[in-house]
Amino acid sequence: MNLSLDEVLKNMKDLRNRYDIKCVMLHKNRFRVSLQAIRPKDLNVSGGKTSGDIMLNMMINEEELLNNLDEIKKAYNSYRELAINILVEYARTKPVEEMIVIYRDKMHFKWNDIAWLVHYSSRQVIRIYNECHTMSNSDDV
Repeated sequence: MNLSLDEVLKNMKDLRNRYDIKCVMLHKNRFRVSLQAIRPKDLNVSGGKTSGDIMLNMMINEEELLNNLDEIKKAYNSYRELAINILVEYARTKPVEEMIVIYRDKMHFKWNDIAWLVHYSSRQVIRIYNECHTMSNSDDV
């Protein structure tokens, strides 16, 4: 599975969004059944079509949502490990200047975190980043 860092980060974002949606669905499912008055359709004893036990349906739906959340978590963690491995490989092969740009633009790290990773001061990191961007902007002209 040779994915680029951009593809891995995109997949991680999609999984994070799916996880958030499933969490909201689970939350709504838990509070869907509340105290209700007795309705005429609840007293159907002549064998008509009923929707089944509401609490049982809710428990089955909740179990499916929990299983789905676990699958999403496993997939997210595997993509996370892949992204870490890609970044470690980049750190071995690419120059520090390029790593600073990757950390800031693609990973959205803070300046202090980047400085810690590349063993420079925050001011040096910002200066190198700005120099790389001014060089790339002058190349485009």
